[in-house]
Amino acid sequence: SMISECSLNPTEKPKENDMTNPTRVILLNGPPNVGKDTLADHLVSLTSDSCTRSFKEPMYLLLSLLHCIPLERVRELCGNRETKDERCPEFGMSPRKAQILLSERVIKPSYGDDWFGRRAAASLVPGFLNVFSDSGFVNEAWPIIHEVGTKNILLVHMRREGCSFDHDSRDYLPTDMFPNFTEINNDSGVDMMGAQLLGRVREWEVACPS
Repeated sequence: SMISECSLNPTEKPKENDMTNPTRVILLNGPPNVGKDTLADHLVSLTSDSCTRSFKEPMYLLLSLLHCIPLERVRELCGNRETKDERCPEFGMSPRKAQILLSERVIKPSYGDDWFGRRAAASLVPGFLNVFSDSGFVNEAWPIIHEVGTKNILLVHMRREGCSFDHDSRDYLPTDMFPNFTEINNDSGVDMMGAQLLGRVREWEVACPS
């Protein structure tokens, strides 16, 4: 079916991580407006062999197919914090409601709570540093752990004054799931955050060499 076979990367990958050039993952984890997307893009601009990945990209692809809307338009509607809670003609409801309806009433009951995690694991670029800016569900994290192992994952809790999970279904992932963990406070701009995270990544690479 369209949902069961939907994947960002249809190519087969080795089931075991290549220890000579391991696939690594950064999970940026924090409430809305904390700066996750900005930091992810900045980190990728500072490092080679790195890329941004997304748990929600398969959701956008399915919404595009189901509602016959160009994928870029779906990304625009769902990513705009100014209008994502307002009804739009393309969906016949708000973008947030369209995502919740598809996720909670169709995909997860039919294909499992880890469906988005499995799709994300399938999208990992082998040998690259894959940076996710939208983590926050434990069930989505497990397929990533299964794919690359906790040694090759860095969990980053992001915090910012005035930002919380109060009106969001995601939450901070438990640190006891990940041996590699750090915190970043967004109180001094993206350049400082990028420098802090890049330093932590270098420490992680030294502590967990290939």
